[in-house]
Amino acid sequence: MRHLVTLITCLWLAAARTLQAQTAVFKAVLTGRQEVMPVASSGYGEITATLTGNQLVVEGYFEQLTGTFDATVAGGAHIHMGYAGQNGGIALTLVPTLDADLRGGTFMALTNTFTLTAEQAGQSHHE
Repeated sequence: MRHLVTLITCLWLAAARTLQAQTAVFKAVLTGRQEVMPVASSGYGEITATLTGNQLVVEGYFEQLTGTFDATVAGGAHIHMGYAGQNGGIALTLVPTLDADLRGGTFMALTNTFTLTAEQAGQSHHE
């Protein structure tokens, strides 16, 4: 699972559509089957993204990666901007707090809060 957060592409698109002052909460399960090219992996995780206005807060966890987490591979964990089932460009790089064995970790709100740009918001309205 090199691109762990590739799995939340759908989540990003749905979240970025609602850029009003209201709050929207989106959840996603992370598994190898949700990769654009599905992979067999014991890796698993869950993500919650909360969008309030143009502020996106991402929280969650991942565990049981088949290899060690490597931040040098495309930032390690990120959110793509693209249609479901396709890889789009990397829009946001997530910052995990890693477990000691580097095969799991958490995404804490403190280090994964983003202000979406007008361009990110504009792209998501066309999805």
